[in-house]
Amino acid sequence: MPTKPKKPKTTAPFTERPICNLDMAELRDRLGLGTLDFVWQMGAINRKWRVSGSQAQEPIANPSMTLLVRYLMHRSKEQFVPKMPSATDVHRAIEGATGEELSSRRFGAMFGCGQWSGARWLNGGGVASPVVERLFYLVFHAIQEEGEKGLKRFLNVVDEEARARGISGGLEELLRSAMWGAYLDKEE
Repeated sequence: MPTKPKKPKTTAPFTERPICNLDMAELRDRLGLGTLDFVWQMGAINRKWRVSGSQAQEPIANPSMTLLVRYLMHRSKEQFVPKMPSATDVHRAIEGATGEELSSRRFGAMFGCGQWSGARWLNGGGVASPVVERLFYLVFHAIQEEGEKGLKRFLNVVDEEARARGISGGLEELLRSAMWGAYLDKEE
């Protein structure tokens, strides 16, 4: 019967020691994923991997999990959750597709958020929610594939949603005011 592994020295390469909690954070960073996407990628519901304190160096008990971690540490290009584009990438793509400057206030409103969300995302002061990250992904790839036509398809959906929520001028009024209304000031 195997003995319980001792706490590894995390300074040793992961190839020479048991996979520990701290390796989960390193792998998430290597893959460029947020916590929610990382949890989905790993097929795990435990979001409590201790990456600081005494538990950071505790070996992970589940051999299936450690095999997956170790494999992905060697082959991080084989992830199956796409890396989401940054707010800056999407903002640049929109400006490139339209040939016009887009204010950060309008940018936030285009993605269903408050007027200051865009500024936080673009200035590094805030992270978009997982829902907004998925919208970024879809819009970014629509622009890459179809240029301005792909962006217009998304803006038609924004217009439809604005009208359904009682913004009578639709997209045009939404972008002018950069506000969805008091009931939508918080991201979901």
